[in-house]
Amino acid sequence: MSYGLFNYSRVAAGFGPSDRQILPQFMPSIATDMCDEDIHITEVVLTNNTSGVVTVRLRDKQATPMPLIPDDVQIAASTVISFEFPRGALMVGGVSWSCNTASAVVARVRAY
Repeated sequence: MSYGLFNYSRVAAGFGPSDRQILPQFMPSIATDMCDEDIHITEVVLTNNTSGVVTVRLRDKQATPMPLIPDDVQIAASTVISFEFPRGALMVGGVSWSCNTASAVVARVRAY
């Protein structure tokens, strides 16, 4: 199994043995795989570090990709938004993510 960016995770205190998180990082400006295996996302925190509005996408990788959050969610300048999925949102085939502006949004993602 390949959990993509989740392979470069650090398990934080309080996480069980199968819980994972990516290291905080900028979202890519073109659709890029975060991972390519089924995974359950439990939390997403997105921080817009710019002085302008940005749009982001998080989709699964099934034959017809489905969004985890509404496509093209806009994040206002200098704003943090978070999404919690306490029981985990299944991302079939993995996760693809993107932001319309490079080096604008820092993402933190937890999953199992």
